[in-house]
Amino acid sequence: MNVLNCDDRMNFGSRQQWVMGVIVTLMMQGVLAKDMDAEFAIRWNPNDGGPKSASDAVKQLGITEEEKDEYSVRYFTITPPTDLPAGFTLIARQRQNGGKNQLMIKYRSDNPLPDTINAKTWQCPLGSSAENKYEVDISFVKKDNAKRSYSLSCSQKARDFPKTLGAIQRGCDNRMVRLKSAELKIEEWVLQPGDRRLIEVSMSGRDTQNDFDKFSMIADKLIGLGIKPTEGSKSEAGSGSELQDCVRSWQPADGKSSSTGGY
Repeated sequence: MNVLNCDDRMNFGSRQQWVMGVIVTLMMQGVLAKDMDAEFAIRWNPNDGGPKSASDAVKQLGITEEEKDEYSVRYFTITPPTDLPAGFTLIARQRQNGGKNQLMIKYRSDNPLPDTINAKTWQCPLGSSAENKYEVDISFVKKDNAKRSYSLSCSQKARDFPKTLGAIQRGCDNRMVRLKSAELKIEEWVLQPGDRRLIEVSMSGRDTQNDFDKFSMIADKLIGLGIKPTEGSKSEAGSGSELQDCVRSWQPADGKSSSTGGY
């Protein structure tokens, strides 16, 4: 049996204190924060393999489609709010479904929010009636390999951004079909110009090992079906085009055309 002498015990105790200090610091910074709201997701280009459409993904996953919606999605550049933390990306989005409109502003980073912002009391640039949400986005990029990013967002039912934000559309009008099952959302994005496609399967949950393992099984099944996961986010894919290059038509992969006219 190994017996620690006095000096060894002191060194051991010092190491314990140092480790605990590091853990406490990381927890205060949110690096080791657990059991917060989370969205798990995996995305792929259907041209690279795997299910070719949202409906095909539903079929091959063996789940039941319970709801279907179609959206027009636009991204905007806005005047950066004064409380935007250093290192955070600013995202502004408008989403339309028939006569229903929703605006969203999001701060996103690979690191948790700094202490200067309280997610619960954050004053959203869209106004006091907007709904706030703080979550960790966990995107699977390989089997058993997920990338984390943190996002603080707010949304409001409205068509136009406040004039004070100086919103200018960035990129094209994109189209998205969303199918819902009991636990999953399956989205098929058609990105302009060029009818580029992106499919995403996602699940809302908590940042726990149980939910991570649950979605990991779904990601593994999709990889087994031949998908090649992409690392980019939907906002990155949908906001990088010049408006003059945009095409004003759209047809989902299932062949049922939707005319958008000059929206």
